[in-house]
Amino acid sequence: MISHMAPQDIFKKIKAKPFQPIRVHISDGSFYDIPEACYALMMSPTELAIGIEPAAETGLPARSIYIAPNHVTRIEPIVSGATL
Repeated sequence: MISHMAPQDIFKKIKAKPFQPIRVHISDGSFYDIPEACYALMMSPTELAIGIEPAAETGLPARSIYIAPNHVTRIEPIVSGATL
């Protein structure tokens, strides 16, 4: 069984001051990087929105994905210069 994170724990990571870039891991094995706090929004206890594919000219996300928080398995900091 895959464990998941509580919505309030996800919210705390997104709202941390100062914000540190994070990687959100999903139960299907995928992950999404959140380089800035404005790329993620906890819409409700049952919906997390993440902006992805930032446009080169504006830096704004080109599209968003929506994830049920019960599919978030872990969140880890993104260390500058680190690779998978």
